[in-house]
Amino acid sequence: MSGRTRKIRDIAQLEEEYMSNGLQMGDDTELTVALVMALVEAFGDDQGNISKESFDKICNALVKSILLGMKIPSRISEILKQFLSRMGYEPESSFYTDFEAKILALSKNAFPVVYNAVFRFFDADRSGSISTEEARACVRTVFLFTDGRLRDIPISDRARVVAESFFRVFDANGNGVIEVSEVHEIISDIISGLVSALISLIDHFEPVLVKEPLDFITKVFSKSLRDMLGGEGGEDPFQVDKLIEAVVGQLPAMVLEPTDETRQQLEQTLESSLDKMDQMAPNFRSRLGRIQECYDKFFQGFEQRATEGKLSKAACVDLGTDLLLEVYDNFNEVGVSALDNGVGQSLPQIDSALSSMSSMSPNLNSASMDRDLVKEVVLATVASLRFFIKGGGAKRLLTAVFNLLDINNDGVMSREELRTLADAIFDLVKQRLNPGVKDRLISVLKAAFALMDTDSDNQITQEELKAYYAKVLQFAFAYATFMINLWKQLVTGAMRPLLTALFHVKSQMLGGPAEGLALEDLDTLFDGLAKAEQDSKRTGDDDCSFKPV
Repeated sequence: MSGRTRKIRDIAQLEEEYMSNGLQMGDDTELTVALVMALVEAFGDDQGNISKESFDKICNALVKSILLGMKIPSRISEILKQFLSRMGYEPESSFYTDFEAKILALSKNAFPVVYNAVFRFFDADRSGSISTEEARACVRTVFLFTDGRLRDIPISDRARVVAESFFRVFDANGNGVIEVSEVHEIISDIISGLVSALISLIDHFEPVLVKEPLDFITKVFSKSLRDMLGGEGGEDPFQVDKLIEAVVGQLPAMVLEPTDETRQQLEQTLESSLDKMDQMAPNFRSRLGRIQECYDKFFQGFEQRATEGKLSKAACVDLGTDLLLEVYDNFNEVGVSALDNGVGQSLPQIDSALSSMSSMSPNLNSASMDRDLVKEVVLATVASLRFFIKGGGAKRLLTAVFNLLDINNDGVMSREELRTLADAIFDLVKQRLNPGVKDRLISVLKAAFALMDTDSDNQITQEELKAYYAKVLQFAFAYATFMINLWKQLVTGAMRPLLTALFHVKSQMLGGPAEGLALEDLDTLFDGLAKAEQDSKRTGDDDCSFKPV
């Protein structure tokens, strides 16, 4: 039956059927209804109908009122002012004015899909406008499970009204079936709105937090280094040799000079871990060995493209992206196998839960999760990572990494800048606790402190510390942005096959199309719940799950 012609059961029918004995809505419900009616009167046309354009204006006005009424932007601004003032920095007021305007702009522009979904919730007859009756009925629907005066209405009836009301939210084309594409589009748009809002705020805060509080942060970091040196030097530049000596001096002897027994225990632990990984993901050990090949290939590409041993930062970012893709392709099969095995181990618990659900109602058939469909979710999740990297998702992060490595800040990367620290770390990891640990650690520390020593005079000034810490903060913001965008990519990439798997389970339990959720599926579900509820009342089973609480 088409969603356009079917009259969906609403709260008005419940009022007629169950409230003839004087049962009334609670005060909170009626107060909310009165508020909505006032909005309808203020924004509606002569017939009392609200158009989509007017509805969007109402949403924007409400969100703005809530934000300003709760003083959310000003409270955040005040917290930031206190934070910066403690660092000895008094920021310009324009930053906070811009911040408040940005918050309000985000509230207006970030989530139009939410407004569209809510509009469909109210527009029961899909006429393109919300009538007074629709507004009143939908508001009361929201209170069906919170209004204590409605306890006597069978919970299956209340659940049916709520489910069919929210059915409209996801049935965007109004054909009476919620399809995978509709749910995917709505949720993807909501996630995109959230991500855009978060990244916009990160971009707004970054210039201030990277630039202005650095004097204070540098003092804190400098004091930590002085304490490590025993308070020596006052305001003089830090001597790199003394810093390395102090760091090494704080490491336990078992790390610097491991005994044969310690090395043997480490190797046994490592081999045991590799054996387990090989069992979970075949060929893991051999693919781990290919990391050296990926590393060498990266520097081969550098040498081929470099001019006089130097390469632009943009070209280095491209090489870094290629390296990430090489590593991805190397471990792709391993990751799929590991995830697939992990999911496979949890399938019995999922099937057990589905079996419990099917026993809740006589209208529910037994169901089980299809292993092949679940594997499609795994494959889509892993594939979305490669798509994200190839599409430039790591560009900002890689740029921040190369900024950290650009010792002289000339905007290009030399062979020495790129290889010194990387070679030292790679050698330390590869050799593990073999003899010479102390020397390898010193090599890593020298390369790390060299990143701060921009003039290579073997000492680090306060200004050099400040400049490097600015780079570290920029990297932190780039990493936050990277992780947010990656989360968005993984979720949206896996959503379509996940919804397909869930609708397949729905088809087993309720019948109906495997490609979506139809209104008739809700009939099957709630007719069964109503029967179970009636049976429980006849048998006097006070523990029935469907008895109102």
